[in-house]
Amino acid sequence: MTHFLGALVWKFAPPGAQLLLILVVARTGTLNDVGALAIASAVSFFLGALGEFGFSTTLSVPRVAFGRHTPPLRPTRAIRIAAAALASLVYGGFWLAGIGDHAASLLILCPLPFFLALSYGYTGALNACGMLGVEAVVSITESVAIVTLALVFMRTLDALASALIALTVARGLGALARMIATRRIPESPAPAGPLRGVLRTQFRFAASTVVTVVQGQLDIVMIGFLGTLTLAALYGPLLRAAYSVLLIPEALSWALYGDTARSRIFGTGGRVGTRTFFVTLGLATGIAFAASAQPFMSLLLGRPIHGLLFAVFLFALVIPIRSLSSAFGIELVRSGRQAKRIPIVTGAGVVLLAGAATSAVSGSITGLAAARLASEIVIALGYGAILRK
Repeated sequence: MTHFLGALVWKFAPPGAQLLLILVVARTGTLNDVGALAIASAVSFFLGALGEFGFSTTLSVPRVAFGRHTPPLRPTRAIRIAAAALASLVYGGFWLAGIGDHAASLLILCPLPFFLALSYGYTGALNACGMLGVEAVVSITESVAIVTLALVFMRTLDALASALIALTVARGLGALARMIATRRIPESPAPAGPLRGVLRTQFRFAASTVVTVVQGQLDIVMIGFLGTLTLAALYGPLLRAAYSVLLIPEALSWALYGDTARSRIFGTGGRVGTRTFFVTLGLATGIAFAASAQPFMSLLLGRPIHGLLFAVFLFALVIPIRSLSSAFGIELVRSGRQAKRIPIVTGAGVVLLAGAATSAVSGSITGLAAARLASEIVIALGYGAILRK
């Protein structure tokens, strides 16, 4: 049980801290500050997820990926560090390209993708060994530190800079804590000798990770380049609220990747992990989101928010569809068919790109939500087709 609660905390703590930061910035800063925070943090997490290079998955399933019983942290260290460093360099390139209107304060987050990428890999290793309880402690401490540091820095700095500094410092300390925790994991004694073909193995999982992450964040990135800070201030929190609800099925599916977790659940005869369970969960949470999203947005931003009704309805449809995709994902990853997701998610990303780019230019939140719904439908249908074969 601790393992699965740890997975939920790992998924929920970061967006929870982000929403609290938005709440603080909205109360003491401008709507443009909220938009800048939404764009900068979304791009940082986007690049951090790319920079982990698929290691959160492969280190979660070392038997499938590397033929080892425990995660090979030492043989993969150089690749993980290089990929994480590249993520931070790309963030600098995005800033130079004009994301966030070249706001100088956004450069504060340059180290953040590096810290995030390393953290995701370490968490994957903890997942493989049934140690997500440790991750839960680190995630909670890290999230509390983010909000606390932001409030402390706001005594001398503006709200946006305080939030960005707090994110970077706390996430850096979190990465260090996870690195220390993984030192308790023993190196696998079999097979003996150096790990061969790491890059070849990793590229297969990394490619799937890249298309999944791009599809997950492409709309907010398009707003960063083509939209306005005001549009980001409205759509960013709405998207984060919807996907916070989706973190429940995503956390459960991720925790079920490993052999340890699978034996614990299915050994008791439980139905957690079945498609029916995930669809039921998605429907229930989708209804809850539809009922609460509009008042939540007004509370979060500290001002009346109107015109989101149809966008909220579309996101409520996204939730059960995405939840079903999470159930399909368990079957694909555990059977070693991770690479088969690539063309499906790539197609979904193209659909999202076309819709999000057009809607970002026109400033349509409903159009952005519709593009997201269409993209998720493509994924669910594609995964289902693969499994039927």
